[in-house]
Formats: sequence, structure tokens, C-alpha cells
Amino acid sequence: YTLLSDGDAWLGQFRLFQKSLTFTTLYREAGLCLETPFLGLDALHATLLQSSGDRIAIAPALPTAWRSLRVRGLVSLGGVRVDMTVQDGEVAA
Repeated sequence: YTLLSDGDAWLGQFRLFQKSLTFTTLYREAGLCLETPFLGLDALHATLLQSSGDRIAIAPALPTAWRSLRVRGLVSLGGVRVDMTVQDGEVAA
């Protein structure tokens, strides 16, 4: 959903995914493989930052429920560091 810029659909799926995680290790033995938590974190990163070649998209799939947040230290392909703030649904980076 993140590549389709559908943050709301992504958030619904991510909430289901969260039920399979534990807070101490990001991993629970029942049914998941080791890579699954890392793929979930990658999807979270992709909601906030996507990059390809010389193009960087900031908050391309931000869920509408995330009206206010601050993120620091996201890193794009090529090593560009991005800090961003969302206030009342408006993004500033």
C-alpha cells in the first residue's frame, strides 16, 4: 500500500501486523519468520520516506490519522538524512 500512496490501507494492515510482534524483540515464534519484523519496519519507513535515483518523496503514504508527528534521522538511498514534522496534516521537512 505504501507504493500506491495509500497510507490509510497500510495503517489497517500494519495494525494487524503489530499483533504478531513483542516489544522486547520485535519477534514472536508463532507463525512468523525472522524477516517479518524487518519487512514491517521497512513498510513503516516507506510511509514516511521513499527514494529512487535522484528523487526523494517525503511522507508519500502518510495515513490521515497521523495528523501530528515528528520524525528525525530517516535516511534515503544515497545517504540523505531527512527530518520531518507533520502538523495538522501538513508536512514540513
